[in-house]
Amino acid sequence: MNKYVYGDLQQQSNNRKMTVKSDEVIQKAEIALSRFYKWLFYNEKYQMKFIKKNDFVYKDSFRFNINHKIFRDTGLKSLFTVEYPHKPSLQKIESPDELMVYTLLEVSKQFDPMLTLAIALQSFGGLRRGEVCQICRERISIINPSRQVISFSVDLRQEYMLRSDGIRTGNIKIPRMQIIYEAFLPYIAKIYQQHLKFLQINGFDKDPYGALFIGKNNKALTTNSYGSRFNRLIPKLIERLGVMANSGNVNAAINFEMLTKNKMTTHSLRYFFTEYVAQREPSHIVAMYRGDKSIDSVLIYLAKARFRVKYIQNIQNSFKDDYEKIMGKPFWRD
Repeated sequence: MNKYVYGDLQQQSNNRKMTVKSDEVIQKAEIALSRFYKWLFYNEKYQMKFIKKNDFVYKDSFRFNINHKIFRDTGLKSLFTVEYPHKPSLQKIESPDELMVYTLLEVSKQFDPMLTLAIALQSFGGLRRGEVCQICRERISIINPSRQVISFSVDLRQEYMLRSDGIRTGNIKIPRMQIIYEAFLPYIAKIYQQHLKFLQINGFDKDPYGALFIGKNNKALTTNSYGSRFNRLIPKLIERLGVMANSGNVNAAINFEMLTKNKMTTHSLRYFFTEYVAQREPSHIVAMYRGDKSIDSVLIYLAKARFRVKYIQNIQNSFKDDYEKIMGKPFWRD
């Protein structure tokens, strides 16, 4: 589909002449494909293994105008992701602060409590989205002598099958034992206990695989479903921050402005975790808590971190002052 978007279906790789389709043409092609899959689904000759009736959802992007009348068609979000080159893409938020993350957790508790622990594990454990959807009860290990939590770890050494239909829920990028940063232990342990209680009250604690995150089909949540439900929380987050901003909260007003102009993703939570820990720990310790294979990954994050830029500027200014004091001349001159 995206090769079609960029006019790259029949051209040779060494002689590529691409013509990018307009958004209107792309939309018509997306509608046609979705209609085709819908026809396949309802045709008795075919057995669709990975498509269910509830996969057909109304999409705002599928609205079209014929003779001044608005129609909309059902589409399949799960089958393909279509690029619209002419639509401006929002820049992803790479530095959410504490207020934004903590408010998101409160919004999740109210509107989608199933995701609250998932968001916490990303924000306070640095887990990736696919790793969160691989978590089951036996992966969690808590050490709490005298009711004081001193260790909360997640076993990510191998991938598990968490659904009877064979659908992969997530993936583990780097097999490891992941420990939660100590500063977050009391809070995440509390959220974990609340999550277990939520599963019990709603009858989700009977999952045969012990999955901690259950979808609407009573099976383990997949990364795509998690992402979709996470995205539905963001308008609620923006609304909540807007109310706080109207009450005089300056930080909420800044966050509100940021969210209206940028995109909040699940990976933004991993950015938050990195910046929080990096303000308190050296780079190699941050890499350990992030579950990175090498220190190079964390250095990329640190290079973008707001506190890191300020820290480097202070160090450079200190060097400049010492140089000029010792040498008796501005350090940028030969």
